[in-house]
Amino acid sequence: MVNRALLCVIHLTFGGVLVAGPALLTASCSANPDLIRHKVATHDAAGGGTFLGRLQGQLGGQLNQDGTACLWVQNAGTKTLLIWPNGFYVTAKPPLKIADARGTILATVGQQLSVAGGMGPDPKEEPVFGCNGGSQSFLVGEVVQPGS
Repeated sequence: MVNRALLCVIHLTFGGVLVAGPALLTASCSANPDLIRHKVATHDAAGGGTFLGRLQGQLGGQLNQDGTACLWVQNAGTKTLLIWPNGFYVTAKPPLKIADARGTILATVGQQLSVAGGMGPDPKEEPVFGCNGGSQSFLVGEVVQPGS
């Protein structure tokens, strides 16, 4: 399967007429948001016994101009930045969604989320990739209850 972020249509025209000789070659491209993947903070920690914590709340997120994305859960004034397992990414087509390495959509920004995992590094001491701010970070092991 070919995965392309841009779909392009090439037109061989000269004055609007298809020609076989010298011609003007133009390309019109449009981004297909279904195919664009934005990088998010990831980790390579193994699941299982190390992931005994749980975090619940409304999933928030933003796309950044540099092609990255940041996802978080905000509860009682505390913004917890989420660090996902390797291979996870955010889709570009609104509303933003988090997908696993197989492309399965696990949750949507704006919906309730419940994840198993454990506390991550302090974002003030070790910034979380793609994110600014945040009071704490959470290493996601798995989505326990996808947003519905």
